[in-house]
Amino acid sequence: MSTEKSLISFDCSLEDAHLIKKIVQRGVEMSARYAVPIDSLQAAMDITAVHCNGTRLKLWQFYASDNSDFSHDFAGIGIHIDRETGKLKNCFVPRFADVKH
Repeated sequence: MSTEKSLISFDCSLEDAHLIKKIVQRGVEMSARYAVPIDSLQAAMDITAVHCNGTRLKLWQFYASDNSDFSHDFAGIGIHIDRETGKLKNCFVPRFADVKH
């Protein structure tokens, strides 16, 4: 039995990377309105890790969603991600999870 930890994958398509960048920009702008600091690099890594490691996201729908649904997923991913595995914990399911995957 191997004791090696598996590495988190950040391997996504260029289209997905572009949408994740747009999601993060929107999240940073929204958070600034409420004086909530967001580390954009950490947010991008969190969303990419979740998307590539077990919870595929409907990225376009996430980006284009209303503020309530958007903030639910944006904040929830940051709160519930296991940064060692890229998986979500505490039974959190993003509203824009692609349940087909």
